[in-house]
Amino acid sequence: MQMNLITVKKDRLVEILKKNRETHVKIFLEVYEEYRKELIEWLELALELAHVRGRIDTPDNYPSEPRCYVKSYDLAMAMLEMSVDETISLSEQDFRRYVQDEWEWKDDFYLSNSSYSSSSSSSSCSWVNETGDDIDRVFAVSE
Repeated sequence: MQMNLITVKKDRLVEILKKNRETHVKIFLEVYEEYRKELIEWLELALELAHVRGRIDTPDNYPSEPRCYVKSYDLAMAMLEMSVDETISLSEQDFRRYVQDEWEWKDDFYLSNSSYSSSSSSSSCSWVNETGDDIDRVFAVSE
């Protein structure tokens, strides 16, 4: 059975999106902390190689920065909050994104971040950010 559109209460949809966003941020922050540790180790090794060899050589396997897609959630929530409608019509694709948290980039998110945590290959991650950092602080540091 395929539905073309479903009508949902806007407030409930915003609530679900906020919860999904929080989960995404928690996962990203944990992965980012692991990335930061790995990058520091990589830089320390590069510095050690420079001292030992007297020239700048970089070790292999430069760690790639984890990807964050929080702006997708922010855009969807901003659009909903600006809407004057009490209910919103969702297509099947919208429902998958906003309610089921199955975005087009989701596989890429888990795959690109899987090297920093064995749990990140699963779309049902339940990671906890022990540092209490928030996403704005992480990005402010990197600017």
